[in-house]
Amino acid sequence: MQKTIQDVKFDAKWWLANHSKSEWSVYTVELQGTKQTLFSQASSLWLVGLITALAILPVFLVELPAMNDYPGHLARMYLLASIGTPNQNPYYYFYLPFIYPNLVMDIVVPIFARFMDVASATKAFLILSQILVVSGAVALEMAIKRRHEFAGFAGAAVLYCLPFAWGFLNFEFGVGLALWGLASWFALESKELGTRFAAHALFCCSLFVCHLVAFGLYGVTLAVFELWRAFQPNADWKKSARILAILAGPGAVILGYFFACTANIDKGASEFSAGANEWSAFAKLISILHGMNGYSAYLSAANILAIVAMAYFMFKERCLSIMPQGKWIAVGFLILILFLPFRLFGGDLPNLRIAIGALLILPAFLTFRPKSQFFRFVPALVLSLIALVNAGHIASLWLTYRPEYAALQESFKQIRS
Repeated sequence: MQKTIQDVKFDAKWWLANHSKSEWSVYTVELQGTKQTLFSQASSLWLVGLITALAILPVFLVELPAMNDYPGHLARMYLLASIGTPNQNPYYYFYLPFIYPNLVMDIVVPIFARFMDVASATKAFLILSQILVVSGAVALEMAIKRRHEFAGFAGAAVLYCLPFAWGFLNFEFGVGLALWGLASWFALESKELGTRFAAHALFCCSLFVCHLVAFGLYGVTLAVFELWRAFQPNADWKKSARILAILAGPGAVILGYFFACTANIDKGASEFSAGANEWSAFAKLISILHGMNGYSAYLSAANILAIVAMAYFMFKERCLSIMPQGKWIAVGFLILILFLPFRLFGGDLPNLRIAIGALLILPAFLTFRPKSQFFRFVPALVLSLIALVNAGHIASLWLTYRPEYAALQESFKQIRS
């Protein structure tokens, strides 16, 4: 358990009377660190904001981000924004009255497009998704620890991981929203169960519309955490049962609706057809190794090695430890990564998406006790460097694609109606 200022002062009197100055310096560092918590936290949040601003800068440098799925998203946004206007093509493109995953972009961007052009609205959605990821990681850590340490830097470090860099925008927005949902669950812990249920149900519905993997990350994290709490020696089983029922209720209804709807889809067009689920251990391993940079396997491998080396060093020096509930959550994520197929329900890389979610969630459940000022800055420094190197690499690539996108746009103008 972390010591309060009063605890440190009480121990300090005893140490001052019974130990040498060199031994006393240990407690001096601890007391100073405790007094400077507010200042350090404000400084770290400002630094997270600066690193995030630099990381999203490439989006402002180009007209069209060179992401795999981005041109298709942008074309769809133009079609959706034209519905209800004289430019609509009613014979081919219209709304269907169904609620299903991967819709959040289709809902939000046309609303943004009422106040700006469609290209700017789509780019604004991308920036909003990136901000949600970083701010959600910070919010979750502060909800668990009541302070920010390095989760925000982890959020900035993954902004150009493979799923995000390839333009899986609904998933990116959903991950950010899931982090905020988890933060709200823990922040409302002392509130009435009805309040927690309402917030939980709202986030469940919103995450289902965003992306199924984001919905799963949110649900699995909460379920494992509450199961850990239920198995504690002094646990109140009645209260635990009520909380687990609250957690399961909205999720069960939403999944029931989802499977009922997909069961009515023609088998030839259903995402549950034979090719929708594919298991490939080699493809899963390769996707993980490519996961920390969507454009360079070498940079991705270097990023992974840097994170692993930093974590090993910090754990070895006993500056980092994982909370008991964090161990349960980590094991839950590991099981999902190992046993989920490479392609599930027609969606690629569910195991990599879970791994990215784990990198954003688990820092909130790590206890960070630096032995000196040097150790205090190691996680922030390593993760910030990863974020800036990835952003610089992405910017250089996107800028080289500008002439090709310009030529593509010019070719479209040659098409006669």
